[in-house]
Amino acid sequence: MDGSEIVFQGSCLRAIGTALDRPRTLVTFDHRERGKADFPAYRCVNRALNHGMGHLSISTAANDWFLNPETEMLRAALRRFATDRTVRAIGFSMGGYGAMLFAGDLRLERMVLVAPQYSIFPEHWPHDPRYAPYAVPLDARLDRIPPAEGEGPAGLVLYDPRLQPFDRKHAAGVCRHFPRLRPVALPFGGHPPLQNFERGVGSARILGALLTDRLTPALVRGFHREVRVTSERYQRRLSKYLAARAARGADGTPPPPVRRPAA
Repeated sequence: MDGSEIVFQGSCLRAIGTALDRPRTLVTFDHRERGKADFPAYRCVNRALNHGMGHLSISTAANDWFLNPETEMLRAALRRFATDRTVRAIGFSMGGYGAMLFAGDLRLERMVLVAPQYSIFPEHWPHDPRYAPYAVPLDARLDRIPPAEGEGPAGLVLYDPRLQPFDRKHAAGVCRHFPRLRPVALPFGGHPPLQNFERGVGSARILGALLTDRLTPALVRGFHREVRVTSERYQRRLSKYLAARAARGADGTPPPPVRRPAA
């Protein structure tokens, strides 16, 4: 952590960064990891520094969607930090939820959310059962995404509408809450929907566009069209999807069960 600066440090949540004296800051958020039991090692996003921005990383010691006894304390620290700053953010899945959760505190100008969850609590979002078990030990009262100033940050919400229909519903909910966000469908990209790119390439291209004011739905769709031509994973997923759709029949109903002849 040489050269890094602590904005907030607790046992559950941490905000740490580099070059935080700069007036423009990129904020990144921790994502869910199987078996997570501690904070990840801090890694500075050097690309942000190369574009004259500071970098702040917000992480959690558990897969708790940043909802724990330190949530409100972190909010207060971020409000103090964001005073008189221009802040942008990028978050994946649980990290996308984190970006929404703290968008008002950070006074986010722009953000990119990649397959975010609008909420994991069934009482707040009954459209996705996948994360309900993770919500059980958490405090639903902390699941508040306050409205940001004005219409909130501009930006994009990326999702896969084919393989991840639940993500499509989350994207719709997110865009209703933040009307300046635009949904961008990336079919057969998975969760997150950048899996057809070589490792790290998709997120690097999206981040580069965010930092250089080039981020548009058309640009991201162009990235997707370019990669799907050579991606074997994309072709496998597309073929499997088309075969399954054909098996359901032209009217969308499943085929009748195959009955074995009587002995």
